[in-house]
Amino acid sequence: MWRPERLGFSIEEPQRVAPLDFTGTTQPWLRETVKRYLRLRLARTELRTAARNLNDFVMFSRFIAEVRPNRQDDPAALDRPLLESYIGWVGRRTVKKKGAYCGQPLTPSSRSRLLSVVATLLETWRRYHWQPVLPPDARIHRDEYPRPRGLKANFIDEHLMEQIESEENLALLDPETRALVLICRDEGLRISEALILKTDCLKKTPSGRWALVHYKSKDKSFRAIPASRAVVDAVREQHGRVRERFGDACRWLFPKASGNPDGKYPMPLRHGRHPLRRLAEAHPAY
Repeated sequence: MWRPERLGFSIEEPQRVAPLDFTGTTQPWLRETVKRYLRLRLARTELRTAARNLNDFVMFSRFIAEVRPNRQDDPAALDRPLLESYIGWVGRRTVKKKGAYCGQPLTPSSRSRLLSVVATLLETWRRYHWQPVLPPDARIHRDEYPRPRGLKANFIDEHLMEQIESEENLALLDPETRALVLICRDEGLRISEALILKTDCLKKTPSGRWALVHYKSKDKSFRAIPASRAVVDAVREQHGRVRERFGDACRWLFPKASGNPDGKYPMPLRHGRHPLRRLAEAHPAY
């Protein structure tokens, strides 16, 4: 089990990421190789990507246990016939989570991800001559990935935008959640990005305009974007509420509400969504 804080990640980066649990990779030789591979990946990728890769390796491990039950301790089982079977197995997988898409085949992008993760592991394994030695034909080729469908833009429905922009709807929210919604709406931030804003996130540009500085987990850097007047006012008001409760010790604009007497931790993502979910349940017309 690898815990993000013990790996040296800051509070901003482990948001929404549970400890990396390798127990689902049941083949000892595969588990050790996956650990070695993810150590390399964590040097240049975000924590969430590594966690998603680990989930994909767990699925690959389950497949091996299913089709080669008598060869769990034999890395030579990882040959080309096994990988060809895996390509077909991935193609037959369906969505298991509850919801509208449950039982539907995995999308081409999901199938490509499952194949590319294993293909990249094999390439890295071979490049650095890790032991045990891979069979020479243990490869997944790029032209064996499913063909992608046309690009699908994720536009927000006009009716939903009207709900988000409605002052009447915003007035139903508590001040903290209203500030969160305004920041996400006007600045284009994800809720997870807004929840790790610092109390000093507003900065003046050389031209005298206000900018909002936020952390980008993908490239592990901070980015400044122009801030609207509504956002500037909302941030200042929220900062005042934080200072009133925690004094100047808290550095988070949206600190965790409970179990956080000194304001050390930011609000978890699930807590940031709760007020919006309660509003939707209480006012289904909206």
